[in-house]
Amino acid sequence: MNKKNCLILLIFLSILMMSCIQEAPLNPEADILIFSYPQQEMRHVSEIYNDQIVVYPNAGVDINKLAYTITVTSGATNKAIPKATVNDTVFYIQVTSEDKQHSKTYSIIQVGDTFPPVFTFDQWTRYSANFLYENPKDKGFQWFTSNNGAATAFSNKIRPADEYPVRQVSGRGGTGSAVAMVTMQGPGRVLGIKYIPCLAGSTYLGGFNLLNGLSDPLSSTLFGLPFNNGKPEKLTGYYQYTEGKGPYISVKSTHESLIEPDRKDSCNIYAILFESDANVPFLNGNTIASSPNIVARAQISSAEQCPTSGTDFHRFEAAFVYRKPFEWNKLRNNQYKITIVFSSAVRGDYYEGRIGNTLTVDDVEVIYQQATDME
Repeated sequence: MNKKNCLILLIFLSILMMSCIQEAPLNPEADILIFSYPQQEMRHVSEIYNDQIVVYPNAGVDINKLAYTITVTSGATNKAIPKATVNDTVFYIQVTSEDKQHSKTYSIIQVGDTFPPVFTFDQWTRYSANFLYENPKDKGFQWFTSNNGAATAFSNKIRPADEYPVRQVSGRGGTGSAVAMVTMQGPGRVLGIKYIPCLAGSTYLGGFNLLNGLSDPLSSTLFGLPFNNGKPEKLTGYYQYTEGKGPYISVKSTHESLIEPDRKDSCNIYAILFESDANVPFLNGNTIASSPNIVARAQISSAEQCPTSGTDFHRFEAAFVYRKPFEWNKLRNNQYKITIVFSSAVRGDYYEGRIGNTLTVDDVEVIYQQATDME
């Protein structure tokens, strides 16, 4: 081979090698993976829910004066943004992906150090952009509702707040607000993943995993918030439950509903105290009834689950029934969590219920024994 041909061959091989050695594409992800404050200043680890980070500082701690530790997806950058409005959001963190094409803004939400004496449902948070629904909150404790899942089921199409299953209505005695939960017609087949013929109204203390919202809805609902007030004795409050005019709808197949015009439905109101640990930070729809971590449960009677008479609110009272001994050391070490759950359909988590049935709840309280009373 002459020198000219060798030179041409070398140039060709160099070009071929350069075309094969390409830079890896830049990462498009913009997520916070880990977020924490100094452990000694917190009564519980921080929790990440989609675009919210919930923090639990000790009483008297100003988290604006604390340095936080953050880990984001590879190559991404982040910056803190001061809050623009007065609410439970302390500040925001904006994460920008390595490829600069995607960004995500997280709200840093501070939860009060003790449970409110009464949940009045007078304060609500309105979501913006495509999320026009509202969720109730009380003194730093944010309630999650089936509105979070409904927004996903409706493919994030813009809808007014009164077209979601959980709504703000006039409170008991015409003062303040109450939370109304309505069983409504579902969207049907969603994104070719899930058939949802019915959406029940539900409200609970905990969180929501948006990633599992359609593929595994029972595991997407995360139940539980830290509870260190004392030993729960009773769950009390006021409610109305009215029957709708629509039929009872359930899932018949992956693309078809079973419609039963005469079938009745019932509501559900209960609370659960459980031990939280590294393996069980929350309960979910699969474990809420059977987890070995459950310590006690308060449940209204089957008679109270039926529609109420008249237009007035009715008082309910349910005693906590203990499955295992309550331990004061675990209370002091913040090992207990509690959830309170309301639903307009007793099997709403399986996308079934009687259309139009409405559960309205107000002035809910967990009555408990303080450590000085019983320890």
